[in-house]
Amino acid sequence: MSVDQEHYRHAMSRLATGVTVVTTRGHDRHELMTANAVMSVSLTPTLLAVGVAEGARWLPAVLDCGRFAVNVLSDEHEELARWCADRARHDRPGDLLGHDARLSSTGLLLLSDALAAIECTLYDQHLAGDHRLVIGEVDRVERPVAAGKPLVFHDRTFTTTRAAAPVLRQVAGRVAAS
Repeated sequence: MSVDQEHYRHAMSRLATGVTVVTTRGHDRHELMTANAVMSVSLTPTLLAVGVAEGARWLPAVLDCGRFAVNVLSDEHEELARWCADRARHDRPGDLLGHDARLSSTGLLLLSDALAAIECTLYDQHLAGDHRLVIGEVDRVERPVAAGKPLVFHDRTFTTTRAAAPVLRQVAGRVAAS
Protein backbone atom coordinates (compact mmCIF):
# COMPACT_ATOMS: atom_id res chain seq x y z
CA MET A 1 0.00 0.00 0.00
CA SER A 2 1.37 3.39 -1.01
CA VAL A 3 1.06 6.32 1.40
CA ASP A 4 0.76 9.87 0.13
CA GLN A 5 4.10 11.42 1.17
CA GLU A 6 2.67 14.91 1.66
CA HIS A 7 -0.06 13.57 3.97
CA TYR A 8 2.60 11.66 5.89
CA ARG A 9 4.84 14.74 6.19
CA HIS A 10 1.87 16.79 7.40
CA ALA A 11 0.95 14.17 9.99
CA MET A 12 4.55 13.94 11.25
CA SER A 13 4.79 17.74 11.44
CA ARG A 14 2.29 17.48 14.30
CA LEU A 15 4.86 15.58 16.36
CA ALA A 16 6.81 18.17 18.34
CA THR A 17 10.54 17.41 18.47
CA GLY A 18 13.54 18.97 20.14
CA VAL A 19 16.08 20.71 17.91
CA THR A 20 19.82 20.01 18.00
CA VAL A 21 22.96 20.86 16.10
CA VAL A 22 25.12 17.80 15.57
CA THR A 23 28.81 18.27 14.89
CA THR A 24 31.65 16.09 13.70
CA ARG A 25 35.05 16.61 12.20
CA GLY A 26 35.64 16.20 8.48
CA HIS A 27 39.08 15.88 6.91
CA ASP A 28 39.85 19.58 7.07
CA ARG A 29 36.82 21.17 8.73
CA HIS A 30 33.96 20.85 11.17
CA GLU A 31 30.66 19.61 9.77
CA LEU A 32 27.48 20.91 11.42
CA MET A 33 23.88 19.98 10.78
CA THR A 34 20.53 20.77 12.38
CA ALA A 35 18.80 17.57 13.46
CA ASN A 36 15.47 16.98 15.11
CA ALA A 37 15.44 13.20 14.62
CA VAL A 38 17.53 12.49 17.73
CA MET A 39 16.54 10.00 20.39
CA SER A 40 17.83 8.14 23.39
CA VAL A 41 18.16 4.45 22.52
CA SER A 42 19.59 2.64 25.54
CA LEU A 43 20.92 3.25 29.05
CA THR A 44 23.17 0.15 29.15
CA PRO A 45 25.20 0.86 27.14
CA THR A 46 24.26 4.53 26.92
CA LEU A 47 23.31 5.05 23.27
CA LEU A 48 21.60 7.72 21.22
CA ALA A 49 20.60 7.81 17.56
CA VAL A 50 20.52 10.57 14.95
CA GLY A 51 18.55 10.23 11.71
CA VAL A 52 20.60 11.60 8.79
CA ALA A 53 19.68 11.91 5.11
CA GLU A 54 21.87 9.75 2.89
CA GLY A 55 22.92 12.82 0.87
CA ALA A 56 23.98 14.93 3.87
CA ARG A 57 27.64 16.00 3.93
CA TRP A 58 27.63 15.30 7.66
CA LEU A 59 27.15 11.55 7.12
CA PRO A 60 30.45 10.60 5.42
CA ALA A 61 32.30 12.94 7.80
CA VAL A 62 30.92 11.21 10.91
CA LEU A 63 31.51 7.75 9.46
CA ASP A 64 35.13 8.72 8.78
CA CYS A 65 35.71 10.55 12.06
CA GLY A 66 33.94 7.99 14.27
CA ARG A 67 32.84 10.67 16.74
CA PHE A 68 30.07 13.26 16.99
CA ALA A 69 28.46 15.70 19.39
CA VAL A 70 24.82 16.61 19.90
CA ASN A 71 24.15 20.18 21.07
CA VAL A 72 20.63 20.61 22.49
CA LEU A 73 19.36 24.04 21.45
CA SER A 74 17.44 26.64 23.41
CA ASP A 75 14.91 29.07 22.00
CA GLU A 76 17.83 31.53 21.73
CA HIS A 77 19.30 29.37 18.93
CA GLU A 78 16.62 29.63 16.24
CA GLU A 79 18.82 31.62 13.84
CA LEU A 80 21.64 29.10 14.31
CA ALA A 81 19.26 26.17 13.73
CA ARG A 82 18.09 27.74 10.48
CA TRP A 83 21.68 28.40 9.37
CA CYS A 84 22.79 24.81 10.12
CA ALA A 85 19.80 23.52 8.13
CA ASP A 86 20.69 25.65 5.08
CA ARG A 87 23.09 24.23 2.48
CA ALA A 88 24.79 27.66 2.32
CA ARG A 89 26.49 26.78 5.64
CA HIS A 90 28.94 24.65 3.64
CA ASP A 91 30.48 27.84 2.28
CA ARG A 92 31.10 29.18 5.82
CA PRO A 93 31.55 26.21 8.20
CA GLY A 94 33.18 28.30 10.91
CA ASP A 95 30.40 30.90 11.05
CA LEU A 96 28.28 30.19 14.13
CA LEU A 97 26.31 33.44 13.93
CA GLY A 98 27.58 34.93 17.16
CA HIS A 99 27.19 31.83 19.32
CA ASP A 100 30.10 30.91 21.54
CA ALA A 101 31.63 27.57 20.49
CA ARG A 102 34.67 25.68 21.69
CA LEU A 103 36.50 22.46 20.97
CA SER A 104 36.12 19.52 23.31
CA SER A 105 39.17 17.50 24.35
CA THR A 106 38.39 15.15 21.45
CA GLY A 107 38.20 17.97 18.87
CA LEU A 108 34.42 18.16 18.53
CA LEU A 109 32.69 21.52 18.27
CA LEU A 110 30.46 22.25 21.28
CA LEU A 111 28.14 25.22 21.77
CA SER A 112 28.95 26.87 25.09
CA ASP A 113 25.37 28.09 25.50
CA ALA A 114 23.62 24.81 24.57
CA LEU A 115 21.10 23.37 27.03
CA ALA A 116 23.18 20.18 26.94
CA ALA A 117 26.09 18.81 24.92
CA ILE A 118 26.56 15.08 24.44
CA GLU A 119 29.72 13.59 22.94
CA CYS A 120 29.55 10.16 21.32
CA THR A 121 31.70 7.52 19.69
CA LEU A 122 30.18 5.86 16.64
CA TYR A 123 28.62 2.60 17.81
CA ASP A 124 26.62 1.41 14.79
CA GLN A 125 24.72 2.60 11.74
CA HIS A 126 21.67 1.31 9.90
CA LEU A 127 20.33 2.19 6.47
CA ALA A 128 16.66 3.17 6.79
CA GLY A 129 15.14 4.13 3.42
CA ASP A 130 16.63 7.43 2.27
CA HIS A 131 18.15 8.03 5.72
CA ARG A 132 20.71 6.42 7.95
CA LEU A 133 20.40 5.93 11.69
CA VAL A 134 23.74 6.85 13.21
CA ILE A 135 24.01 5.38 16.70
CA GLY A 136 26.56 6.72 19.13
CA GLU A 137 27.77 5.47 22.48
CA VAL A 138 27.72 8.40 24.87
CA ASP A 139 31.18 9.27 26.23
CA ARG A 140 30.48 12.58 27.92
CA VAL A 141 27.52 14.77 28.87
CA GLU A 142 27.61 18.46 29.75
CA ARG A 143 24.68 20.23 31.37
CA PRO A 144 25.29 23.90 32.09
CA VAL A 145 23.90 25.43 35.26
CA ALA A 146 21.85 28.02 33.36
CA ALA A 147 18.64 26.60 31.94
CA GLY A 148 16.58 28.01 29.12
CA LYS A 149 13.52 27.03 27.17
CA PRO A 150 14.12 24.32 24.55
CA LEU A 151 13.87 25.04 20.86
CA VAL A 152 11.09 22.86 19.45
CA PHE A 153 10.08 22.06 15.87
CA HIS A 154 6.31 21.67 15.47
CA ASP A 155 3.97 22.08 12.52
CA ARG A 156 6.95 22.95 10.27
CA THR A 157 8.03 25.90 12.39
CA PHE A 158 10.32 26.65 15.32
CA THR A 159 8.68 27.32 18.65
CA THR A 160 9.32 26.66 22.33
CA THR A 161 7.51 25.29 25.31
CA ARG A 162 6.13 27.20 28.19
CA ALA A 163 5.63 25.80 31.63
CA ALA A 164 1.99 25.62 32.61
CA ALA A 165 0.91 26.16 36.18
CA PRO A 166 -0.30 22.92 37.76
CA VAL A 167 -4.06 22.46 37.65
CA LEU A 168 -5.59 21.51 40.97
CA ARG A 169 -8.52 19.13 40.91
CA GLN A 170 -10.53 17.25 43.47
CA VAL A 171 -9.75 13.51 43.57
CA ALA A 172 -11.76 11.35 45.98
CA GLY A 173 -11.89 14.04 48.64
CA ARG A 174 -8.27 15.18 48.18
CA VAL A 175 -6.74 17.96 46.13
CA ALA A 176 -4.20 16.65 43.57
CA ALA A 177 -1.99 18.42 41.08
CA SER A 178 -2.06 17.27 37.49
